[in-house]
Amino acid sequence: MPPILLKELTKYNTNNDGIVENYIYHQLFTRLTMVYDAFEYVDKSTADTFSLEQFLSLFTNKPGLKRSVDKAYEITVYALFSTIVRELKVELSLSIKNADLSILSDFETFVKMVLGLSKDQSKLIFLQSCLESESQMPQTEGLICGLILDLQYKLNIFL
Repeated sequence: MPPILLKELTKYNTNNDGIVENYIYHQLFTRLTMVYDAFEYVDKSTADTFSLEQFLSLFTNKPGLKRSVDKAYEITVYALFSTIVRELKVELSLSIKNADLSILSDFETFVKMVLGLSKDQSKLIFLQSCLESESQMPQTEGLICGLILDLQYKLNIFL
């Protein structure tokens, strides 16, 4: 928003008992209430009652949340990924097979920041417990129960 327009809105807000501010907070409250409905659906679901289609419809069927449907898919994919990693006790490793010193030297900062590797540290192993904090996500039995818990966790961050 251009500063000149913001200045006009501020002036209008001040002269009209905070009507612009009230509108903004009302819109935010309405949007967060709709997201909270999705959180409540997940929170009250069990492995037998949870439906991914129903969960996503909470975003696609509400006009105020249609623009957030990509966020719902992102949360769902993350939750599914996290659940599968936890349930399968996944271990990932990352290593440099071609330790070309000229490339490592030229791109040293990038390789270190993006890959976490360097000419001195050519291999990393990520255990499942490193991919998520054990204190944040409880261990669960069953893929759907795990998915529900991960969705709750991610929606709680979103709220």
